[in-house]
Amino acid sequence: MIRKVLAGFLVFIFIVLALPVVTLLGFYKTFLDENFYKGELLDGVYEMWIDSIPTDVEWEEQFGTLNRDQFVEMLREVYSAEDLVVVVEDIESQISEAKFNEDNILYLNIPFGWMREKAPLLAESIAEMVVSDLEPCESIDEFDINQHNCIPEGVLVSTVKDGVKIDLEEQILKDVPEIYEFEIELVSMEAQTGEDVSEYFTRALNNGIVISVVALVVVLLLIALVVFRPFTRVMKWEFRAIFLASIIPLVTYVSLYFLAEKLEFTETQAQFDLIALIIKSLSQTLIKYLIPIAIVSLGLWILFMVFDKKNDSKGSL
Repeated sequence: MIRKVLAGFLVFIFIVLALPVVTLLGFYKTFLDENFYKGELLDGVYEMWIDSIPTDVEWEEQFGTLNRDQFVEMLREVYSAEDLVVVVEDIESQISEAKFNEDNILYLNIPFGWMREKAPLLAESIAEMVVSDLEPCESIDEFDINQHNCIPEGVLVSTVKDGVKIDLEEQILKDVPEIYEFEIELVSMEAQTGEDVSEYFTRALNNGIVISVVALVVVLLLIALVVFRPFTRVMKWEFRAIFLASIIPLVTYVSLYFLAEKLEFTETQAQFDLIALIIKSLSQTLIKYLIPIAIVSLGLWILFMVFDKKNDSKGSL
């Protein structure tokens, strides 16, 4: 009875240790994969960027015919998610070359030149839409050069369009820097000044995974020592522990995946969608590995349970 309770306690310890180990492995397989940053995450950042820009520009005050939805449509026509690849590659390069400093602060320069380069195209697309909705002025006094409210008699449509385009370019570019400086405070215990940031955190993650896996193996060995014999009973307890340690994280991350799919926060939807995307990507990675582990361990647990029932040894657990 004592061995049974002790073995059950060790199984519980194994399950508790397994959840952070599984999460660490998920981080390793997801966030250290370059394809993640140039695939799903890039699309999420693009949607957040598209959604945030129109809210900061008072287009309708100057161009009464242009609403937010029209502006979003224009943004999508001119800019694509592929335009952000240059940003991702630049940030990757900066992080790979970054080193710890005395302040433990990582300085990143986020380029916005790609946005400025296409600003004339965006301005031209919007100008065409604005001018296409303008009516001829009833009198010259009605025309307001700052509002572009109508087309004066004798003035070419292309002339008005060029005026709208110039005003739009000034608005689009006035608040867009060539480079945006971003600071990240680094948390480290043993990093030395001048040490590579990427190498340090990769090594720390690898060490964490190795130590955690070793701890799990040690717990499995302790379970085997407590149960001791017969062999079929030892294996029954071992695969029971592995199954429970895989099914609990599996249920957890499946729940997180569907939770991220269903929840909506209208006011900050784009930012929430990005967070949800990260959670879903992590969950998908772990689910892919946990399902076969859970199925195999469950099958072996049942198999050795059947064998153990046929065992006539005394002191059964």
